[in-house]
Amino acid sequence: MDGFTFPRMSSHPDSSGRESAGAGGDAGMESRRGGLSEAAATSSEVMRRGDPDLRPEQVRMVVSRTPAMEDLKKKLEDCALLVTILPGAELPPRRVTIRNVLDAIMPKCGIEDGISCKVSSPPADSLFRFNRAEDCTAALKYSMQLEVNGCTVKFDRWTRTYRGEESVLPFCTVFSLDGLPEDAYERGFVEKIVNQLGGEFVEYLTLVDLRCVRLQAWVRDPWKLPKKVRLEVPEPFRSTIPQVDDEDIEVSIEQSLAAPATPLSRRTYIFDVMVHLHKVVDHYPNLPHGGATRFNIFFLFLSSIFIFSLLLSCVLIFLF
Repeated sequence: MDGFTFPRMSSHPDSSGRESAGAGGDAGMESRRGGLSEAAATSSEVMRRGDPDLRPEQVRMVVSRTPAMEDLKKKLEDCALLVTILPGAELPPRRVTIRNVLDAIMPKCGIEDGISCKVSSPPADSLFRFNRAEDCTAALKYSMQLEVNGCTVKFDRWTRTYRGEESVLPFCTVFSLDGLPEDAYERGFVEKIVNQLGGEFVEYLTLVDLRCVRLQAWVRDPWKLPKKVRLEVPEPFRSTIPQVDDEDIEVSIEQSLAAPATPLSRRTYIFDVMVHLHKVVDHYPNLPHGGATRFNIFFLFLSSIFIFSLLLSCVLIFLF
């Protein structure tokens, strides 16, 4: 459902002849109908799920790299190239397709196994993945030397920092998560919680018990760490094959592998978790409350005016 709507009231009179209740009752009914119609129109326009006007423009979140990402990074660094098509001197430049680039580079490098291609995010146009690292290195040598339809082809090694903007998590903190489920003492689960709090997990410290985890993490804003977290954990989906007789096993497996009906909701359980902040390592100078005060700004303004007046006086004395 895209929005909330109200049911319209029936305007048909009942069989007992109560439609002759009087003009005043009909007017009141019409007024109520009009109010419901206006409410339904307003509700369908405002209370719409996923309305772009209600969604934030952007959010910033911290996501830790996974071991699977590290394995894929090694493969891409050895066997992947970013391809950029640079227009030549011809106006307008001729169209260059990925097929044109492949037909030009494969004979020059003697590549026979083929190259997998996908569209890349700007500024590069495509991402080429080679089956062998030797083929990738051979193609890289033709960067800025290969011309296709009057355009120059540029090859670059893929790196994990491609399109990334450098930033920092400046504060090393020590805090505890008190009230976790007893089966939640698992590094991957705790790392997700730390990421949601705007930090990067470093290591476990002294373990209090199975419900309280003490850890060290890098965070961006320690003053934004909440004192209490309402941790919502969805129930896992389990698909099992029932134990049946041998003559019915084929039918049972086929039925068990069938996709379940789409549920209307997903059951979750909420746990109250207290966040105890123990230590913050701050390498930045202490600022007054609220940063630069009004007095400091006013003092800097007066100082700049005095220096400007002094320089202007010196120039006038020198000229006259």
